[in-house]
Amino acid sequence: MHTPISGSPARERYDWLDQARGLIVLMLIISMSTYYYSGDVLSEDIPLGPTMLNHGYQYFSGVPPLITPIDVGQGIFMFVMGFVGYNAFTRRRQLRGARSAFLYTVRRVGVLYALAFFECIVMHYVLFGETLWRDFFIGSTFTLLALGALAGFTTIALLPNADRRIRFAAVLTVIHSLLYASPYFDHYTGDDNIFHLMSIPFTVLGLCTVAIAGTCFGQWLHMDPDNPTVGFQKRIVPVTAAALVAAYSMDWVQPPEPHDATAAHQLLAVGMAGLMLVGFFASGQNKLRFPLLSAMGKNLLVMFLLAGFFLEIYFDWIPKEFLVRWPVAALFLIGILPLAAVSCVAVLLDRLGIIVRA
Repeated sequence: MHTPISGSPARERYDWLDQARGLIVLMLIISMSTYYYSGDVLSEDIPLGPTMLNHGYQYFSGVPPLITPIDVGQGIFMFVMGFVGYNAFTRRRQLRGARSAFLYTVRRVGVLYALAFFECIVMHYVLFGETLWRDFFIGSTFTLLALGALAGFTTIALLPNADRRIRFAAVLTVIHSLLYASPYFDHYTGDDNIFHLMSIPFTVLGLCTVAIAGTCFGQWLHMDPDNPTVGFQKRIVPVTAAALVAAYSMDWVQPPEPHDATAAHQLLAVGMAGLMLVGFFASGQNKLRFPLLSAMGKNLLVMFLLAGFFLEIYFDWIPKEFLVRWPVAALFLIGILPLAAVSCVAVLLDRLGIIVRA
C-alpha cells in the first residue's frame, strides 16, 4: 500500500515504510531507557527493564559478546537511512540535476555533523565540563549517520547499478573481516589497547557498508515502478535470506561485535532490516497497518532528536532507588511515559501534516 504525496510518480510515500521507521523509533526510545538504568549484574546495582530490550554488553562484556535485538538497532537505523536516502538522492538528480543532488548530500551530511557537534562538544561540555572530539569525528550516532549518508550517496553516483553496488558492499565486508581477524589491529576490548596496536575505525567501515547495502534495497524497490512486489521477489527477499544465512555462518567464525560492527554484525543488520521491510510490506499489501508507527516514522529524525537530547535530562530527575523500590512506578515513569510523550508529538505533527526532512 502506498500513497502518492505529489503529482510526480518518482515522489511517493510508502505507508508501510513509515511504519518500519516508526518501529525503529520505538525500539530506540526503549533502548535509551533500559541503557540508562542498566546497572551492574555483579553488584547491588540492579538493572531495570527487559533484558532483551537492552544492549547485551550491559549484562555480559566478553568474547564472544552477548547480542540482543537492540545491539543490531544502530545497524538497522543505518540501513534504513540508506534505503530511503536512495530515492531522495536520485529523485533530485533526475528532476533538478547533479548539482541539486550534490547540494542535498552536503546539506544532509552537514546537518548530521552539526547535530554531532552539539551533542559531543556543546552539550557534553555543558553537562560534564569536557568535550568528545573523537566521538564528534567518527564515534557518535549522528556522525555515523553522516558518514553513512556520504558513503551511500557517493556509491550511488559511482556505481549506479544496485547489483554491482551490493557486490562492492560484500567486498567491503570481506575486507573488514580480514582486517579484524589480523592480530595487528586494535579491537574494542576491555584491555584499553594495552599492546598499543594500530587503530582502525572498524565501526565506521562496517556501518557505512550497511548503509550502502540499504541503498541497494532502496533501488530494488523501484525495479518495477508500477509494482514494488517485483523488487521484493527478485532481489529483496533473496538477498535478505542470503544475509541471514551468511550472518549465521559468520557467527561461528567471527562473532558479531556491535562496537566494531564485525562482518557477522553487518550481515545480521542487513538481514533483520530486510526481514522487517518484508514484514511491513506484506502487511501493507493485506491492508494491515499500525497508525502510531506510521506517525512516528514520518518524522524519524525529529523523534530521534527528542529522545536523544531530552530523555537523559528527564531520567536524571528520577532516582533509581525509587524505581527499584517501586517497580510499577518504574514501568509507568520509564517504560510508558517517555513513549507516550514522543508518541503525542508524532501524532500532533502527523495531524498537522508536518514532515521534517534532513
